[in-house]
Amino acid sequence: MQYSVFVKPSGTMSECDVESLTQVREHLQESMKKGSILSAYVNPGAGLLLIVDQPDSAHLHAELRKHHIIDAEITELFPLLGVLDAYIGKHSKTTASLRNMDSLSDAL
Repeated sequence: MQYSVFVKPSGTMSECDVESLTQVREHLQESMKKGSILSAYVNPGAGLLLIVDQPDSAHLHAELRKHHIIDAEITELFPLLGVLDAYIGKHSKTTASLRNMDSLSDAL
């Protein structure tokens, strides 16, 4: 499952030493290679946005706790094509049911 994870800043990068930033960069690259983080963005002054892929929200929360992230805003994401297909399928079934009901009432 994919989630967006928004983390508000607790400080600025300029407050961090180069070694710490290098470790964060390496961990981010490793997580992106593994596919657990799909993309990462920063909105300067506003926070960090991660798009992640985790089996479920329990795994996601456990991973965030490992990194001492407890106040992130988490939103489950759904593929737009899948949502469109579901609505189209539902609409098609509803339309077919209505046609069947019209045919039935005509027959009566």
